[in-house]
Amino acid sequence: MFTDMEADLKLKDVSVLCVEDESFTLEFLTQMLGPRVKEVHQARDGQEGLYAFSRFNPDIVITDIEMPRMDGLEMAEAIREQDPEAVVILSTSFDNIDNLKKAIALRLDEFVSKPVAPAELLEVLQRCLRVISRKKAKDRQRRTMEVMLGGMPFPVMLLDTENHRVEIANPEAGRAGYRQGAALEGRFFPPEVRQVIKSKGNAGDLIEAREQSRLEISSGDKNWEIYLKPVASGWMVAAVVDVTWRWHLDQLREDVERITRHDMKTPLNGIIAIPDLLLESDALDDESRELVQYIKESGHTLLNMINLSLDLYKMEQGTYQLDPGKVDLTRVLRQVLRQLEPLSRGKNIQVRLLHQDMDVPDDFSFMVCGEEMLCYSMFSNLIKNALEASPHGKEVSIKMWYQAGESLITIHNHGEVPREIREVFFDKLSTHGKKSGTGLGTYSAALIARTQNGNIDMQTSVESGTTLTVRLPLCQ
Repeated sequence: MFTDMEADLKLKDVSVLCVEDESFTLEFLTQMLGPRVKEVHQARDGQEGLYAFSRFNPDIVITDIEMPRMDGLEMAEAIREQDPEAVVILSTSFDNIDNLKKAIALRLDEFVSKPVAPAELLEVLQRCLRVISRKKAKDRQRRTMEVMLGGMPFPVMLLDTENHRVEIANPEAGRAGYRQGAALEGRFFPPEVRQVIKSKGNAGDLIEAREQSRLEISSGDKNWEIYLKPVASGWMVAAVVDVTWRWHLDQLREDVERITRHDMKTPLNGIIAIPDLLLESDALDDESRELVQYIKESGHTLLNMINLSLDLYKMEQGTYQLDPGKVDLTRVLRQVLRQLEPLSRGKNIQVRLLHQDMDVPDDFSFMVCGEEMLCYSMFSNLIKNALEASPHGKEVSIKMWYQAGESLITIHNHGEVPREIREVFFDKLSTHGKKSGTGLGTYSAALIARTQNGNIDMQTSVESGTTLTVRLPLCQ
């Protein structure tokens, strides 16, 4: 997950602290590194070095061993107590076995021989960039997590699965007795929860390990649901929900969705208005005008989908009031395909729109009974999933026909649904192997189909690929 950052980090981006009691060597290091790194700090013994580390927080520490007041190994040990991931390079003549044993016990990052050769030191510094990249990314992710978790109304923790301790705990988790450094034990971490944490934390395939787990736990007269979600190598988020407060959380979710829709619609209205102004200009060529029109249509679609979000919640609760009418599904499908064109083009996939087994002509209409926006959202999710699951360069087909008083629409791709989720394909939060998958696409599609008095089923195999069949009623 750190690949991009590792590629971009250069020596010019890092700061270095040089700790050396020999004035000549200290000046030599400063003069050599000055033009090559972001900044260089100096210290003449271990005590000065420890103070300078606390003050400047350098990315790399280069230290001699034998120095007055506090030697380099004592300083390195004190630095590691402040920051266990501090990058320390030991400058040594390799003539003292005891010193080397101590350095190895401290798990220092690198060694460079004395007298220091510029080429060797620069090579060592380059090797340290990967460690620094990971540290910076982890620090940034930690700060983001602290902000995200702080406002949650229930206990949420960031877990260090390598050291089996709590890395970050929000105030609610603190009130439950879990703070930074706490062991993964107690009422929220019984054996069955620790086993899931261990298995996911040690998983070789991080993408598969990132699937969310939900467990029900009990302690005394309380019952909780605990959600475990790996977010990076060695890191996992645990959210603990008191199920007796489920009604309050449902109310909170509805309020958040309503606020989110309001906050999103304000800037989106501006985005939608701009294309109208641009389209009035005579300076646009045909290609630019087509792109601006595409932006306008996308904005309107997104606005409609924001308005749909609360409707999905009502469908879950069984309170949605359907207002069915005649919907030209061909027009809806063409609009969906225009929106998904970057995805299909990027994978070199041809999408065929068929009536029975014939390509659909431009003026063809296929009428179903439902609501247009619901149909758009449902087929947008299903076709997007088909394109993502399809092998590169393979055709995806969408076929429509009428049968026994209902309309049938099949979406076929040559990919296979993983065995792990075939039985729960349409269940909420059911996903497998997708970096950004939430498991809500197929769930919401099935929910919309049922709301419109229809249904969806799925058949999949290695030989034939995957076919989704959507059944919708006809308008009388």
